[in-house]
Amino acid sequence: MNLPVQIRRSAVGDVIVASVTGDVDIVEVPKIQGAIEAALADDAGGLIIDLTGVRYFDSTGVRWLFDVQRKLQFSRHRFRLVVPKDGVVRHVLTIVNIDKHVPVHTTADEALTELADAGTRGAVNDP
Repeated sequence: MNLPVQIRRSAVGDVIVASVTGDVDIVEVPKIQGAIEAALADDAGGLIIDLTGVRYFDSTGVRWLFDVQRKLQFSRHRFRLVVPKDGVVRHVLTIVNIDKHVPVHTTADEALTELADAGTRGAVNDP
């Protein structure tokens, strides 16, 4: 049975933090994408997507994350992912080498700290 997705958005300074829970699959990705795009203003300094609460993650989710990365790189927004150290999401994202494109952290606080540091250096999406 599918666990419906929920997205909680918050702002920390100029960074949007989107925490996703539930199943990330072909049914739910359009909902997630719409909610996150609606929250990301042109003047936002960056985006953190927190996948800590995700229990299922399919290839549609992988494709979506790579699409987000490309869009944010083009618009010069900083982008980070939060993924638990163990679990299905980390396993899937390790297989596709997402960390070669987007820095992956284990906590939102860690990602926020790194984004703040990257902002002072001018980095966009350098892993």
